[in-house]
Amino acid sequence: RLAAEDDVSRVEEVGEAYVLGWLAQRAGLESALCTALGPEEGLAVLWSAMHQVCTAEPQYLADEWLAERQLPALVSQFDFSSAGLSGLSEALGRSPSCRHRFFQNWIAACGKPEAIILDTTSLSTYSDNLEQAEWGHNRDGENLPQVNFSLAISAVSHLPQAYRVNFGSIPDVATLQATSEFLREYGLERITYSADKGFWSNANAAAMIRARLQFVMGVPLVATQAKALVNKHRRQLDAPKRSLLYGGHVVRHAWDQLKITMADQPAATVKAILFLEPERVANLTADFERRTLELEHQAALVHFPGPAEAKAWVQENAKALAKYFAVSAAGG
Repeated sequence: RLAAEDDVSRVEEVGEAYVLGWLAQRAGLESALCTALGPEEGLAVLWSAMHQVCTAEPQYLADEWLAERQLPALVSQFDFSSAGLSGLSEALGRSPSCRHRFFQNWIAACGKPEAIILDTTSLSTYSDNLEQAEWGHNRDGENLPQVNFSLAISAVSHLPQAYRVNFGSIPDVATLQATSEFLREYGLERITYSADKGFWSNANAAAMIRARLQFVMGVPLVATQAKALVNKHRRQLDAPKRSLLYGGHVVRHAWDQLKITMADQPAATVKAILFLEPERVANLTADFERRTLELEHQAALVHFPGPAEAKAWVQENAKALAKYFAVSAAGG
């Protein structure tokens, strides 16, 4: 922080907690927490969160860090020990009304964003006491139960607005419908779902259309229609006149339609947008050629007793590119 004193500027050191506290007040976060949870509990949650933001350490280590900070009078005697914070977290976890009030206050403080982006994710846990944790499809391949939840984010400010715990390990359209109802409770009406290609299937797209959900969804290139559209618009995607500048990168685009088969009615048509980033394609092509030449050079230095050893060497050294190589005998 710069301060002027007798026309001479000096630099004052300001603690990270001061900066985060100032931001929390300006954003309305402190008020939203204190109104929903009570002044003492609201500030305790805020300062516990500050510790995690500044240190990336688990919550049970907050006590020592907070002991070195000048806390507000309301929480100067608060029990920030591991047991104290566990008790606070458990109490809040068992109080849907507190969370409801906080989401309501926070969304109002954010001006009730007109557009929301929602994503689903999961957190694996070693805890035996987390009631929401379920066994199911673990995306990280860990042999652990997980908590699945949706996080709603303002499309303008990118600030998180609310979350909802989902039951079931794979998000489906019913989860999105329930989330829509959840968000409408807080006055958020214009909801757009942004789904990555992992969510893509004709059945999911059809269900979202039937539910009248607005969405943007990635379609994997292994999908038959996606391949056909790329082939159809190849010349357009190679043409500079189809370029636009986005985030400092040249991106080419083309428009078309994708047909979604509906079980109980005629096929639905949705807008399809194809994007190609020439710089990325060039980099991937150059990297592929470089890797290929490196592998060729390495292979020339090795003697393989037979095809099995050669295939094993390719798998080990080519890794993800192994599927593009075959082994053949030539001159021994």
